[in-house]
Order: sequence, then C-alpha cells, then structure tokens
Amino acid sequence: MIFVLNSLIQGFLETYPISYNNAHPIKFYQSEIILVPKESTNTIEKRSLLGALVWSHKVSAPISFFDSQFNQIFILDKKGYLTVLDYTTGFKKWSITDQEIMFIRLNYPQLICHTKSNYIASISFADGNILWQKKLAPIKDFAFIGHSGKAGILYQQSLDIIDLFEGTTSRSISLPKPVYKIETTWNNGLVIAGKFARYHVNIDTNSVLPLTISESLYQWIQEKYILTYDSTREILSLRDITTNQPQWSESVSSSLTSMMVSKRDILLHYSPSQNEIISFMTSNRKRTPIKLPNGNLNAFYRSPNSFSFLIDNFIIYHKIPMTNEK
Repeated sequence: MIFVLNSLIQGFLETYPISYNNAHPIKFYQSEIILVPKESTNTIEKRSLLGALVWSHKVSAPISFFDSQFNQIFILDKKGYLTVLDYTTGFKKWSITDQEIMFIRLNYPQLICHTKSNYIASISFADGNILWQKKLAPIKDFAFIGHSGKAGILYQQSLDIIDLFEGTTSRSISLPKPVYKIETTWNNGLVIAGKFARYHVNIDTNSVLPLTISESLYQWIQEKYILTYDSTREILSLRDITTNQPQWSESVSSSLTSMMVSKRDILLHYSPSQNEIISFMTSNRKRTPIKLPNGNLNAFYRSPNSFSFLIDNFIIYHKIPMTNEK
C-alpha cells in the first residue's frame, strides 16, 4: 500500500516563532529540531516541530559545530572540546577536553576527529576512547567514502585513501590541479572540487577524470546523484554522476530561484506565492503546489506526516493529508 500527498493547499498550516542563531543552521532529526538559540551561543536545544522546548544543554564555550546520529548529539565548541549527549534526554554521555579538535566527521560506527596539531583519531561512539590516531601533514578536507570502510584525506594536490578500522593508508592518488574540498562520496568514488576544476575519482581504478557542472543550480543527493536545473532549457534533472545518464527530467518554471531536498521530496522555490514539491520517489513524481509566507526560506524538512519550512524566524508547519494510491 502506497501513500501519496493531497494538495498541500488543503493541508493544515500552523506558524510558530522560533529564535535561533543565524551562524548555525537549524537541523532536523527524528522529526524534531536541534538548534543554537539566539540568546546563548554555548547552548544547544531540542524542540518539537511546533517549536516547543524539549530540553537544553550548555557547554563550556560558544558552539562551532553540532550534528545528530544514532540517538546521540555531537557538539564541538570553540575551545576544541567535544561533548556527546543522549539525544532523548539531553544528558551528557562523554566528552573530550584534553585535545583541541578542529573538526569532526560522523558516519556510524566511525567518528573521526582532526586536531589543531594535525592528528586524526578514530573515536569510539560508545565512550569516547581513542581507537587509533595518526599524524598528518596539513590537510584540506576529510570524508568517508560511502560505507566502504574507507575514507579520503585531501591534500592540496593529492588524495590519500585510508582504512577506517586500522588507520593505515592504502594508496595515494595525485590530482592534476590544487583542490580544497570533497563535495560528495559513494562506495567506490568521490567528487573533489578546486577553484577552477572539479574531478571524479574512482578509487577502484585510481582514475581521475575532469567533471563539468554547467548548470547554475545544483545539489548532490543520494551520494552519486546530482540534481541540476538547466535554466536555458528550463529542465530539472537527476543524473548518475558515474555514468552521466539522467534518471529522470521534469520541465519547471524559468523563475526557479532555489531548491532544497529532504528525504524523497524536492522543494522548488520560485516566489512566496509560487512553490511546489516534487515527490521524486513516487512513480509519477507527483508535483504539489504550495503557497508560503513572505521571507527568507532557510530550511525544508519532510517528516512522515508533515512538512516544515523555516522562513525568517518562523516555523511553518504543514500537516500532510494522506490518501491511498491504488
């Protein structure tokens, strides 16, 4: 039995004010909201989709990064301390305060920390114990390669592939030009970007191929798939980057200004009075128009029975009427 959306215009709409720090985008997890409030840069809050406070927790310094995975919240502050909370209760589970951590990467069961002294360390999700660590030269980026048990360490003009369970380097791949970030990864490849070039790297063959994205609007989704908008042809497409073949295409209005993806839905934003949601996992890619209030559209989230939109300092909550599709 498959459920699909009725028109959102017929849905149940509610608007709630919400205060958050603009330096930290609101994050949605398990149909709830995680945010840093405007009033306190060293506090993390969990709120319902309707904005009600569930719990809050204060750390020792202003927050620089936070994320949620496997019923835990990971908070990195500007002292370089890492604090891990139980997602349900907000209680602290463990912390690391004897290292100056610059960034973390999460991909259960791996948690990788990079320190100011250029060490990377694999940390246990359960208790914060160090599983392995290694000294590096200064790096540009770090990313898990899908769920392959490998990761990429990016330097200015090379990429090292490491084993996540042992921390050993299996190979190093030279890159044609300087680069600065890893844009997306999947089990046997990744896309790396520089200032003037972009490359598709196949880690099975060590091949490095130039990659061109000519569209002005694009977003990586589902690892090796890219959603692009061709303004000349007025076509929205999803294509597999490894084959460069389109999975599907849809005609859209030339007034498209932005797009956001949440799970199986794409929000196309033309203007406050003209928006639509494409449910791209349905057989016919159902398109549903929606009118939103004026303001800056900052976030979009799909839960099992609702859509949430963050517009300026307001949560717009849309309960989804559901019908059977035979």
